[in-house]
Amino acid sequence: MNRTPTLLLLLALAALSACTSQPLLQQQASVLDVSADLEKIRAASDLPGMACMAVRNGKLVGFGVAGVRSVRTKEKIEIDDPFHMGSCTKAMTSTLAAVLIVINLGVNALIMRFSDPFAGSDFMLSLTLGLVWLAYVLLLAVPFVPSTEIGISLLITHGAVAAPFVYLGTLSGLMLAYGA
Repeated sequence: MNRTPTLLLLLALAALSACTSQPLLQQQASVLDVSADLEKIRAASDLPGMACMAVRNGKLVGFGVAGVRSVRTKEKIEIDDPFHMGSCTKAMTSTLAAVLIVINLGVNALIMRFSDPFAGSDFMLSLTLGLVWLAYVLLLAVPFVPSTEIGISLLITHGAVAAPFVYLGTLSGLMLAYGA
């Protein structure tokens, strides 16, 4: 999904609103103030504050704010307040990286601890496969991570031998994700 036009529109609106002394809603008579509707949604959803902007055919048609900037200060949100335009992908990526780092550290610590007495044994192979399976389950439980593709690629590369591993991992990961 290409978000460049939307981002450019938001930047243009921010630049235009910064260059004028009039608030954004007073610049265009045809812009609908949806603040009252947002207040109903905010109150029903028990959110501290929210903002909304509606664009149709590249033109601003509606804009509104409701609630407070911070729960601590109770300052009302203003239309010209800056908002962070982001998504949850950065948080998900950092969570994924943290999970992989923890699993890597755990595997390395176990290998260092048990490598001498169990060198070449089935125990280390079972331990490593168990931790890899746990990593797969945890990846499946995190939203927006292409873990199903990981399972499919395991099936493609290893064939029927990996099928029970992928099936049980997928089932466990989805149960963990949906709390079943």
